[in-house]
Amino acid sequence: MIVITRRLAKRLKTVFRQALDITTRREWPIVQLAGGPQGLRIRCGNGQAAAEFHLEGEQTDETIFVPFELFGDIEGGRDVPVEIQLHDEKVTVSWRDGSVPQLLQYDQPTVRSEHWPPTPEQFTENPPRLLRALADAGATTDPDSSRYALGCIQLRGDHGKVVATDGRQLLVEDGFEFPWDGDVLLPRSRLFGSKQLPEEESVHVGKADDWLTLRVGPWTFCWRLNKDGRFPTVENHIQNPEVAVASVELPPSDRVFLAENLRQMPGDDTLQSPVTLDLNGTVAVRARGQDAENPMEMVLTGATRHGEPIRMMTDRRYLARAAQLGFERIHIFGDKQPMLAADDHRRYVWAVLDARSCIEPTENMTRIESPVPGRAARVDPPHSSN
Repeated sequence: MIVITRRLAKRLKTVFRQALDITTRREWPIVQLAGGPQGLRIRCGNGQAAAEFHLEGEQTDETIFVPFELFGDIEGGRDVPVEIQLHDEKVTVSWRDGSVPQLLQYDQPTVRSEHWPPTPEQFTENPPRLLRALADAGATTDPDSSRYALGCIQLRGDHGKVVATDGRQLLVEDGFEFPWDGDVLLPRSRLFGSKQLPEEESVHVGKADDWLTLRVGPWTFCWRLNKDGRFPTVENHIQNPEVAVASVELPPSDRVFLAENLRQMPGDDTLQSPVTLDLNGTVAVRARGQDAENPMEMVLTGATRHGEPIRMMTDRRYLARAAQLGFERIHIFGDKQPMLAADDHRRYVWAVLDARSCIEPTENMTRIESPVPGRAARVDPPHSSN
């Protein structure tokens, strides 16, 4: 007999779905429960990815294969113990819902192969932020790209970098250590941003043959690497912040204000969602809808400009993302060069739009000032032309 809890069943179902990218019932894997003196190992895979959870505490020395649907049937929000047994090729599951006994039974699934990805000989320890870096990189990919493997994240072994691009934006984060030479391409995964994984645990990374293995806390994950894909040379698009024409320093309040409100300005549904970034005196962002005569201006009251005054156009989605990612400084190299947001370990780059379409300040526009401590955002309606 093997014992887990209803709460763990719910967690396993969620994480396995994310790690194996399960979206339909026909993709449900067979799950192996292997108990023994060292605890219980719960694992499953699909040939492209695999996941394992190690539950500490002595269990019966036996192995049972169960259908994936079992975890959805028994899941719950409390640590109610669930007993899983195998008898006469039937998997029997029992627990109590309050004082009411519950019993389910399944046919033991047929296991065609128990192959598990090879275990790396060497692992390197990385800070917990690696998971966040992989999640942010995954959000920068393009799974529909055909020429390049832009649906993958590049892990640079010689430089300890995580690199991702969709051809319009580029994100690079360094400060990691990977135990291989050269670069590998890791398919993006919904797992990396999972709230089910421990946030403060070190992340251990290894590679064996065509597989990358990642360990964090009680979890082990494996992904088959993309060995045939090509990844573009992208880091030559990253300029040195010291040669920037101008830079903007954004305090936390303005970063939050930008991230929450840029997509609410008029024109978000137009091609490339353009906005004007104006660094002339105040730091302001302007936008106009297709049918609107008067533009809207958002003034970032806490932002500081360094360098030359400049006015340029950008896709608001990338400006909002730079704010959402928490970048304090954005660097500008001219109205035709890509913009750069940078901090100690990260570089985020995106292309600008044609500056000839910049929106100039006028009297007849709605003006919104970002809030300052102790005061809400200020809104000034456009002046009447009468």
